[in-house]
Amino acid sequence: MKEMEVNRKYNAFVNDPEPVVVIVPYFVGGSHWVFSVVHLHNWNITIYDSNAHLLPNNPKYKQEQVLPLRRLFPLICKKSGYYDDSKRKKQGLTCMKAVRLAPYQFPCQVDGSSCGAFMLKGIVYVMMGKEPNFDFVQQDILAFRKQAARDIFANSMEIE
Repeated sequence: MKEMEVNRKYNAFVNDPEPVVVIVPYFVGGSHWVFSVVHLHNWNITIYDSNAHLLPNNPKYKQEQVLPLRRLFPLICKKSGYYDDSKRKKQGLTCMKAVRLAPYQFPCQVDGSSCGAFMLKGIVYVMMGKEPNFDFVQQDILAFRKQAARDIFANSMEIE
């Protein structure tokens, strides 16, 4: 997809009065970036973690990894008026369930410093509708970082 197509899709998503999903970057444990897709209609959170292959396959750990988000998001929905405008069954303030993708479902980093780039690249794929076909690997991350830096600097504004 071209840049304009991505922006158009993203802008349509932002302006949707009844969003289906919300993408949330998330900093875990003070040293690791993941992102989550909050599914409002299913009332669950899918965790995309490039280090999933190193983590315990423990259902309790999966739930605790994003516990603040699981507790906070229902409050955000309530405060934003989502429940007032939603035609769907109100979920109340019940905590959302979390599901972390298996390591084979999302690319895994092989170094200790690429989690942020994997997170950003994964978010781009989800926004472009390429999920679940994540076809990038560790070797693609350097080129992605360079392209992201070019995009940031090309669109930056001078501060007076």
